[in-house]
Amino acid sequence: MPSRIRPAKLSLFDFFTGRNTAALNADQMDARELHEHLLTIGGADPRTKSGLNLRTAAGLIGVSRRTLERYLSGDRHPAPAVADKIRVASRKIAGLEPGIHDQREVTSLLETVAGRSDTTKSGINIKEAARRLKVSEGTVRRWVNQGKVPNEATAAKLRASARRMTNTKRGRQAATRQIRDSGMFNQPMRIDVIANQGPRGYGQGDYKRDRRTYFDLSADEAQDFQQAYIDGGDQAAQAYAEQMLSRRYVDDWQIDDFNVIDGGFTMRPR
Repeated sequence: MPSRIRPAKLSLFDFFTGRNTAALNADQMDARELHEHLLTIGGADPRTKSGLNLRTAAGLIGVSRRTLERYLSGDRHPAPAVADKIRVASRKIAGLEPGIHDQREVTSLLETVAGRSDTTKSGINIKEAARRLKVSEGTVRRWVNQGKVPNEATAAKLRASARRMTNTKRGRQAATRQIRDSGMFNQPMRIDVIANQGPRGYGQGDYKRDRRTYFDLSADEAQDFQQAYIDGGDQAAQAYAEQMLSRRYVDDWQIDDFNVIDGGFTMRPR
């Protein structure tokens, strides 16, 4: 059976739009980036060979200290899902999570909120984005053309607006355009789920608990999974995931604490 882990909520919005996952950033994490993140997460320790407090970092990331040592030595490289966990943990500890620090995310969120336009260099409907976010068109152009990012308050407003847009099929199509265009779901995938989950008890007690589980998808199934989200939103995608987990583990598998804000899903090519 799957292992016990700390609880987390699920985020299909982030999952299917390539945010809070390793899906669109599957490059190997180099030693320099890894060292910077581990310094942020665990702090310094001059008594260790690496100069890092790897014991603390390992506990916060959810891997062993020995694994981090092997990453730093070059013996192994973090898998995309692990690299993503390290980046997310580093951003949260650094207090950066509320803001947006990735130009790709800015573009994707703006497209979700404002739609596309054939008359702009970026392909984003600049005028509509400015209207919805109550900022100037010049500000939006700086975000999409000059690599600038919104301040923390505007970033929160942009994310909230994008999530509201995913209440419609049209909004979900816009939100998932970038990851669909990347072809990530055109190949076999492995999906990891971290949540309160388990088989239904049917009056004999609740078998759900905090677990880490996974299921594999063929290329066709991966596209079906994404299409389920586009057609029916969070509930449809959750039902699809529960169906796949029921096949992988025990019949009538259920996922609790379903939410579109926090983490819970990661994906990687199989």
